[in-house]
Amino acid sequence: MTSPTEREQAENEAAEWLLVFAEHPDDEMVRERFELWCHKTPLNAEMWERTRRAYDLVGHAPAEHQEHWSSYAAEGRVKRAFPTVRPDKQGVIPPPLRLPIKRRGVWIGALCAVCSLAVIVVLSTDLPLRLRADAMSGTGETRDITLADGSKVMLAPRSAIAFAFRNDRRDVRLLRGEAFFEVVHDAEHPFSVATDHMTVTDVGTAFDVARDTESTLVSVEQGKVNVRSASAAPSVSFDLGAGEATRVPDRGIVAHEHVDAAEVAAWRSGTLIVRDQSAEQVINALRNYYHGAVLLHAPVFAKRRVTGVFDLGHPEQTLRELAASHAASVRRVSPWLLVVTDG
Repeated sequence: MTSPTEREQAENEAAEWLLVFAEHPDDEMVRERFELWCHKTPLNAEMWERTRRAYDLVGHAPAEHQEHWSSYAAEGRVKRAFPTVRPDKQGVIPPPLRLPIKRRGVWIGALCAVCSLAVIVVLSTDLPLRLRADAMSGTGETRDITLADGSKVMLAPRSAIAFAFRNDRRDVRLLRGEAFFEVVHDAEHPFSVATDHMTVTDVGTAFDVARDTESTLVSVEQGKVNVRSASAAPSVSFDLGAGEATRVPDRGIVAHEHVDAAEVAAWRSGTLIVRDQSAEQVINALRNYYHGAVLLHAPVFAKRRVTGVFDLGHPEQTLRELAASHAASVRRVSPWLLVVTDG
């Protein structure tokens, strides 16, 4: 039986070979040493194939916000074709050929430059949102806000709100993500939370609002809210009480459900509670807590229905456990990139 230490060593050596081939793509001596290493143990060959496939998946995946940076990267971009494992060869097994220190420095420097570019791209694509928002939270970060009227807001990771208190209104707009509201009731100054799909008006309560590109979910912990939507078919207006929730889609029929009031906004305590959602939806939630990118290239796994309670404090471990329970794999390509595949 293979130990975790042996797997980790083989995984690290496979990643080292990736760098070696990038530096010496046509060196036959490198190829000979690589093949001997691959055939040293079946685990080496397995880890190499996983590493190579993960690299290929990254290369074929559509790049997010590519229009912002492709013109800068196109000139120097080369897609490497890394070798597959050939039939067994006998001989003395050398360790992976390691890059000279100077050459390693070049690769590390290039990697740092790519990461810097990624940060710039993220900041620039977030810029319109930053200009609109009065408060934002980052990846893996929750943020507590006290509004001018004493009402409290807790932002989930990667969320943003804007607020305007004027005349006889208290208006908040959820621009991205999810937020939990504890509202100081004032009948003469209604408190409303709006998204692209609907508007929630407080009737003295604590409630959670979560939005994505297709819908908005409202869940009530205590008290009562009124939900209005012109985007639903047909347009609707109704009240929700404690332990009730509703999902208002961009188009289509509003879906109502009952929830345990104690489970509303469970993310506040670092827990994700899922009932009959797709694995892809769960991974999308975990992305908000993972300091890096998660590439999902697992069409079978993505559609699996999931029910369970998950730890948001350790998103990579949670992702690996979820994938393993559905016969999927998670491969770390770099400190900032995880690739999820079927099988």
